[in-house]
Amino acid sequence: MRTGSNPVSQAFLRLFDMVTTGTFALTPDVARTLQGIAARGEALQEGVFRSGPVGIAGTAYRPPSGDGLAVVLERSFLKMAESAARLANPYERGMAVFLHVARSQSFWDGNKRTGRLLMNGVLLAAGQDIITVPAERRLDYNQKMLAFYESGDGTEMMKFLSILQIRSRFE
Repeated sequence: MRTGSNPVSQAFLRLFDMVTTGTFALTPDVARTLQGIAARGEALQEGVFRSGPVGIAGTAYRPPSGDGLAVVLERSFLKMAESAARLANPYERGMAVFLHVARSQSFWDGNKRTGRLLMNGVLLAAGQDIITVPAERRLDYNQKMLAFYESGDGTEMMKFLSILQIRSRFE
């Protein structure tokens, strides 16, 4: 990896390497690896499913917590990966992965980043374009994410991400 790159850039380089070498898969190990890179220097613990409670600023929603939480979150991730595998459309599959990782707050920090990395890994592995959130759409993205955290209904976020996906194909 290039030295001096920020953690998210380093995580994208690792993701591209995984996709190129055919080692990308929706597994807890891949998620932990990408999170460990993307949240380097920010997370309480990097590269592990969290074991304690967290909150999300700007919302009353509380992600899962309780005894044996790291094991529960890993099982939830595995169940999500099984469900996602049944979705034929890679964009729907990728978006579902992103939304699950973001809302479950599987890690101490970097959940949205990790979810976007996994979403884009799904897309790249299927030969599709990645989805990015341009700076001018960041406020809208954050507002829709807060509404998603509160409701658990991913419909508006899926629509928003679909618009970004379509937009990126014509640029």
